[in-house]
Amino acid sequence: MNLPTSQSQLVTLKANLEGIEKAQGELFNLRSEFDTFGRELATQFNELPEQIRNQYMEHVTNSLLAFKTKLELKLNSNVQQAIHEAQDAFRLELDEAVAKKNYVTNGGLQHKINRLLQTSQARIAELTPMWETKCSKLQRNLDGLATETRDKIVNDLENAEKNFRDLEAELRI
Repeated sequence: MNLPTSQSQLVTLKANLEGIEKAQGELFNLRSEFDTFGRELATQFNELPEQIRNQYMEHVTNSLLAFKTKLELKLNSNVQQAIHEAQDAFRLELDEAVAKKNYVTNGGLQHKINRLLQTSQARIAELTPMWETKCSKLQRNLDGLATETRDKIVNDLENAEKNFRDLEAELRI
């Protein structure tokens, strides 16, 4: 049984919002993993010579940038896919409504189809900014997480280097 256009669009948008919420949960898990990684990295850096630490820092920075780029591409891809799916679902239901209109001459049914079309368009217009806002918030969260993680690693490396220099100074004394 086909749902009316506004209900099926709402179901599609709800599924998209659930996907965004799931992605935010995965971001929380990634952040936890990054924190653990940063602590382990700081511990291991105390034992490495400066040149190796610098090379490793460059590698980590490049890896983080690649990871952020990959996340941005995936997010953009998912956003575009969700937009296309919502548009396709709306077009399908619109095509069905037009087909019914072409075969039905009853004025009351024609009026209901037009009202359903207007209601659907209004509901999509109402929900689209909210969905775009959530996508934008997720993007900002991703950017913030990548920046925060990179800054934490850089700070941990700087602390490790300072500790290493202090240790070298103590050993010379």
